[in-house]
Amino acid sequence: MEKDDTLPLSSDERLWAALAHGSVIFMGWGLLASVAVWITQRGKSPYATFQALQALVYQMFQRIFIILVSLVTQVLAIPLLIGGLNWAERTSQLRDLDPEMLAMFPIMLIMLVMVCLIGLYFLIGIVGAISCVTGREFRYPIIGRWMEKYLTAETSIEEVD
Repeated sequence: MEKDDTLPLSSDERLWAALAHGSVIFMGWGLLASVAVWITQRGKSPYATFQALQALVYQMFQRIFIILVSLVTQVLAIPLLIGGLNWAERTSQLRDLDPEMLAMFPIMLIMLVMVCLIGLYFLIGIVGAISCVTGREFRYPIIGRWMEKYLTAETSIEEVD
């Protein structure tokens, strides 16, 4: 018999939490959706509040992640283009190929990797949304555990006061 790991949540709680995670696809605007969910659900649903807070932090990291990936791509593009031109010149003379097209191959490869990384970033948020819609607990890698420890410690301090 399979274990049912869904939580006893209302459909509203699941929907609000899923909205916070799913808003990752709207890039900068997703932050606003996560903040709105966090504000509206703060006193109503601990589940939706925690999920919205996780999504908010994840999406703040999204901006940093995209900037870093873009910078790395730009830094690698120049040496790859120069190296690609040298390689293409040598290779095209041997095989009668267009050197400009060959020179673009390393750049296209870097762009493909960048698109895949950004797609993976979005995919993790979508997995979070699907988990929440189905009523399952969701934690982002690293961020989820860190936030849970932080919020648990903060709650214990408030209880002592």
